[in-house]
Amino acid sequence: MRKEKRKRLFKMKVKRMERGLTQAQLAKKIGLAPITIFQYEAGWRVPKMETLEKIAVALDCEVKDIL
Repeated sequence: MRKEKRKRLFKMKVKRMERGLTQAQLAKKIGLAPITIFQYEAGWRVPKMETLEKIAVALDCEVKDIL
């Protein structure tokens, strides 16, 4: 289960990097702390749907593209 979470949230990291954003820049765009973005990408925390929607808007993609 742990590896599955990491794999799912790794897509978020890939999208962020494709857009040329740092964790800090993405965090600022959606009103979170940079450590929170790190924790999502590392699979330590799972974002709520509301947060996933904000991330998708900031990354100009659909929620399904980051899961």
